[in-house]
Amino acid sequence: MRVVIPSYNRPTDIQKKTLAYLLRSGWPAENILVLVADTEQAFLYNGAFKDDPWLSQIDIQITKKGLEASRTEARRSCLPPGEHVVWMDDDIEDILQLDETGVGLTHAPLPLVAQDGFAALIHSNGLKMWGVAPSANAFYMDLRSRQGLYFCIGCFYGEIIDPDPRLDVVFGDSKGDYERTLRHNDVFGGVIRLDWYAPKTRYRQNAGGVVADAAKVEENVRRLEQHWPEHVRRNEKRKSGVAEILLKSGRTATNVWR
Repeated sequence: MRVVIPSYNRPTDIQKKTLAYLLRSGWPAENILVLVADTEQAFLYNGAFKDDPWLSQIDIQITKKGLEASRTEARRSCLPPGEHVVWMDDDIEDILQLDETGVGLTHAPLPLVAQDGFAALIHSNGLKMWGVAPSANAFYMDLRSRQGLYFCIGCFYGEIIDPDPRLDVVFGDSKGDYERTLRHNDVFGGVIRLDWYAPKTRYRQNAGGVVADAAKVEENVRRLEQHWPEHVRRNEKRKSGVAEILLKSGRTATNVWR
C-alpha cells in the first residue's frame, strides 16, 4: 500500500503538512510517492528532501502538470492494477475522527484510516474507492459508513487501482472530485464513505495549489449537469463565490461499520 501525493512548487509546505502527518502516523517513507510535473520540479523536491534521513527515502516521479492529469498518468504508468493507494493533497494537516461520544474529534493515524477504508472495499460488492466526510465538523460527521453514490472529497481518498479509462477525470481539476465519484458510480455502482473521518485542511486558501476561477468552475459544473442530469443539481444555499453542486444519490445504502 502506498500514499501518492501530487504536488507542484510546494516542497516546504508539503513537509510541514501532509508529510508531517504521515511521519506522526508512523508511515514508512519508502511507501510514499510524490508526483511532480517536470524535471525542474523533480530537482526542486529532491533537493528539499535529500538531507533528511526519512524524506530522502520518498519516491519522486514525473507525471504531468495538473492535479487530475497527474493522477490519471500515475494510474496508467506508475501504479499497477490492484494496488491499494491512498491519495492525498500536499496540504493535509491532519485526519480527524469522531470520538465515541459522536461530538468530539481526535487525531486518526493513517494506518487506522486506510485499514478501515480498504476493509470496507473488500467487504463491498466490487467497489474500488473509499472516501471520508468532506468537512472536519462533528455536526456533519457520523459514526457510520455509507455505500452508494456519496461525494468523496478529492484531497483525501483511497482507491484500488484500475486503469479503466472510463474512470479518467476528463473535465479538469475544477469539481474533479465530483466527476471521479460519479464515474466510479457508473462503472462499479458506487463508493464507500467513512463519515467518522475527515481531513483537516484549508480549502481554497493555500498558495501554490489548485485554485480554480469562478468561470472555470461554472463551465465544469455545466458539463457535470449535462453528463449526469439525474445525479447533479445546483446547491444554491452554499455561498462560496463559485458554483456549487450536490449529488442526488441513487442505489444507496447506509451500513453500520463501527
